[in-house]
Formats: sequence, C-alpha cells, structure tokens
Amino acid sequence: MEVASLEDSTTVFYLPHQVVKKVKNGRTKWRIVFDTSSHESSAPSLNEALEMGPNLLPEILAILLRFRLHPCDVTQAFLQLVLDKEDRDLTRFFWYRTTPESDGFYRNTDEVIAYRFTRLPFGLTCSIFLLAATLREHTERHKATFTTPAPLIDKNTFMDDFAAGMEDENGVIKFYYELSSMMKLINLPLAKWATNSEQLKAIWKAEGQSVEAQTQVLGVSWNTEAECLYIDADELTKKLKDGPTTKRKLLQTTASFYNPLELYFPVSLLSKILFQDTWCRGIIWDKLLPTDLGTRWHTWVSGLSSLLQVHVPRWLATSME
Repeated sequence: MEVASLEDSTTVFYLPHQVVKKVKNGRTKWRIVFDTSSHESSAPSLNEALEMGPNLLPEILAILLRFRLHPCDVTQAFLQLVLDKEDRDLTRFFWYRTTPESDGFYRNTDEVIAYRFTRLPFGLTCSIFLLAATLREHTERHKATFTTPAPLIDKNTFMDDFAAGMEDENGVIKFYYELSSMMKLINLPLAKWATNSEQLKAIWKAEGQSVEAQTQVLGVSWNTEAECLYIDADELTKKLKDGPTTKRKLLQTTASFYNPLELYFPVSLLSKILFQDTWCRGIIWDKLLPTDLGTRWHTWVSGLSSLLQVHVPRWLATSME
C-alpha cells in the first residue's frame, strides 16, 4: 500500500473496511476486510463497474483428489499481483498515518489520511480471473523449460492456493526448487509452504522459514506429521452462537460444515435432512423450532465433538502414474 496523492483524479473509489478477528489453535490473527461491493443508493459499487472475466479455476474436488494420490505433497500460497498505477485510485481507503520508530516497528498517529493499494486486492470481482490468467500465461511461456511445475500450476491452483505431490522426497524437493525459480521470473514469490517431507522441512528450517505441523489445503485441515485429514470440530461448534434455535441458525451451521471430499457425509446429511424438514413444515426463518426438531438438532450438535476422533489418511496409497 502507499499514501494516495491529494490531487484530484477522474477515477477514485474509497473502499469501506472492517477488522476481522480469528482465533485458532491458541493464536489470534487480525486482518482487514475491504468491501468492494458496497455502494451508495445512487451509484454502482466498484465490483459492478468491473468485468469479472471467465472462470479459469479448476474444481476444488479434483485438486483435493490429486492431492491424495502422491506419497509426498507440498502446498503453498501465491502472493498478489502488482496493480497498475492508473488503477490504484480505485482502491483508496482511509487509515491512520504511520511513522517508523527506533525499535523498527511502526506506530499509528491520530492523523487520518488516504492510502491506496499497490497490489491487486482479493475481493475485486476481477481478482480471481486476473491471477489465474497471469499464472496460465506464465506457465504457457515456460512449459518447455520447467517441464514438471508448469503443467501442474494450471490444474492445481485454486485462487491463491496451490497443491501438488511427487512420488518421493527427492522429487518433491526438486519440484520445490523448480517452482520457486519459475515464479521468480515474474517476481511472484511463494509463501506459506507446507509439506509432509521431512527432508524438505529441514531445508526450510535451514532457510529460516517457519514449519507448521497442522495446516489447511483448500480449507481442509491437514496434519503433515500424522499424514491425515481431519475436521476442526471445535471451530465448527464455536460458530453455534448462543440464542434461540431457529431455522436461520440451523442453516448458518449447516452451511459452515465445509466438507468438499464428503469424508463426513453421514454427519452433514443429518443436518441437511433436518433443514429440509423445516421447509416441509413451513417454518419461518426466525421462529423457534418445534420441540421434536429442536431435540434432534441439539442431539446432532452434541455429537459433533466425536469428529475430533476421526482422522482420515491423506494418501490413498495409489498413484496416477
């Protein structure tokens, strides 16, 4: 981000934003979410003024299935693309002026000024297409030089997440270096790597990179040491807000049960059947559920903690090769 000039521009849009707090595994993370779909009653939003572009993303299920076919796997997330200077004033926002301190940290002052993005922010309706198109063009240009990573980037990248695997540790280490070299050609560094390869973990530690045993692959929890996939039942139950049990609350919980591989389908199916029953009875959104439905709902919720004991092997002990 950079300080925006006070000079008038013909195309300016100020992004509303709010802070989001996420507590997971005993750690608290804060991030700022920009609302590119907000607008005044008499004007369109920024997203409405942008062209979305075609969908170039592969299916999440296909990526996750391929992710389970190799003994050694590696995942990482791409950083974002540089935003053209002519378009940066469309991503302005207000924030406090910051000043560097002697300890190396920055401090906020009381002065509010305008900033703007220098990199493409996720949230724009065109962000997904621009990133996918850039990666596709880059891999097409260098597929003859980087024969291993180039074909995998196009079919194994969803949004800014990438997952791929090799048949042995030597293969995954070689892949790591080739992919890193390939992405350096367009100054698109890689971040947030994870792997089940002990040799590659040792390399990262020597390079000063952080290595975490528990991570996520396209939203699916993965323990790289135990080599298993699991669901964070505690995270799911935390989303059950206190308050009356209504049809709306039932839908919110059911929708938050993220299960793309359908590993926990017998559990998620029960909540879907229960939600279907509310429609069949004509229950309105914010009305308390009848006693029998409420009892079934609380029984389902109380059983979610048992999912902590269910760990599914990540590798299917088979390969496409």
